[in-house]
Amino acid sequence: MLDTSGALKTVRHVPAEQVATWRQGQHHYIDEPLGIVIADLNRYASRRIVVDDPAVDSLRITTTFFSDDWQGWLATLEMAVPTLQVRQAEDGVYISGR
Repeated sequence: MLDTSGALKTVRHVPAEQVATWRQGQHHYIDEPLGIVIADLNRYASRRIVVDDPAVDSLRITTTFFSDDWQGWLATLEMAVPTLQVRQAEDGVYISGR
């Protein structure tokens, strides 16, 4: 597997119970860049979500979101990571650093 820069990623052990949870709408991420999580989240969101700060895009997080509650996840993201700001706009949702 390649990361966003094209470099080969280290293969990690993933608990078997987390492998197919996407079928139930659960998406788990362990130490992944926020940009990767948001790219996946955009597949389920009814509004475009943009990380408009390169430093924030590479911020590594461990999280779980549910396909049908992407808005709830965004609301908790700002509380869980106080250095992030989530802004709602007419044309989408923007995430940046504070």
